[in-house]
Amino acid sequence: PASVSRMHHDSFDDGDASSEDGGFLDEFVDAERALGTASGSGGSEASTSGVFTSAFVNHKAGMDEVDKAHVRQVVHDMSKDSAHHRNEQVRETKVLSKIREMLEKKRKLSDDQLRRYQREVDVFVSALETKRDLSKTWIHVDMDAFYAAVHTLRNPEYATIPIAVGGIGMISTANYVARKFGVRSAMPGFIAKKLCPQLTFVNSDFTLYKHYAGLAREVFRTYDPEFDALSLDEAFLDVTGYLVVNKLTPEEAASKLRLEVFQKTGLTCSAGVAPTRRLPKNFSHV
Repeated sequence: PASVSRMHHDSFDDGDASSEDGGFLDEFVDAERALGTASGSGGSEASTSGVFTSAFVNHKAGMDEVDKAHVRQVVHDMSKDSAHHRNEQVRETKVLSKIREMLEKKRKLSDDQLRRYQREVDVFVSALETKRDLSKTWIHVDMDAFYAAVHTLRNPEYATIPIAVGGIGMISTANYVARKFGVRSAMPGFIAKKLCPQLTFVNSDFTLYKHYAGLAREVFRTYDPEFDALSLDEAFLDVTGYLVVNKLTPEEAASKLRLEVFQKTGLTCSAGVAPTRRLPKNFSHV
C-alpha cells in the first residue's frame, strides 16, 4: 500500500529472532509428507514429529550445509518426553486433521467447480492489481547475527569459535560458526549443546545492543528520517525520495547503506530492495 502506519523509530524491540525465522511453507510441506507417510495413523507421534522439529531446520543464513535430518533427530530425542513436546503433538495433530479435511474437500471438487473458483480468484487478483502502488522503493535492512556480532566486535576471539547468546534454557541467536552445527535462535540451549558440545554461551547485554542499534539507526535516518524499526536489528526504509535527490539506483543505495553501516558500527548487514514495504524482507536473506 502507498501509505502505512509506522512504528516510532526511537522505540527499541528486544527481539532478535523474528527477522530470520519464517518457514510456513516448510511446515506445510512437512505436514503433507506426514500425511502421506502416516495415513490413517490418527495423529501418531510419527505423523507430528516432523512438523514439530521443522522450526529448527527452516532456512536461515549460514545454515545451508546443515544436516537437517540430524538436527531433527536430536531435537526429537531430547524433547520427546517433555510437556512442551506433548502439547506440540496435540497442536500439530489438530493442524494435520484440518489439512486432511481441506485436502478431502479439494478432492471432492469437480472440474467445473475448480474452474469457477479459478475465475473468481483471477477476478479478485485483477482487482488488486489495479490498486497496486509500485512507485516507491523500500529497503529492508537486517543486521547479520546481530547480538552475536556485537559480542564478537568486543571479543574478536569469538570469531573462530561457536557462540550463542543466552544459556542452557534458551538462546536468542548464534554466530555463523555455531550455525554450521545446526544451532540457531529460539533454540533451547541444552539442545544446542547436544548439537555442538563445544558451544560457548554468552550472556545478553541489551545496553550494548541498543548502543550499536543506535549507531546503525543514525545511518538509517539519512535515508529515511521516519524509517520503520521492526526490532533492534531490523528496519524498513522508504528510500524513494533519497534516490531522486542523490540520483542513485536502488541497488546503489543499498550497497552504499551497507557500507556506511559497517563504517559506523563495524558490523555487517544485509539489505533487500522492492517496491512495497514488506516484500524486500524476502530478498535481504538471499
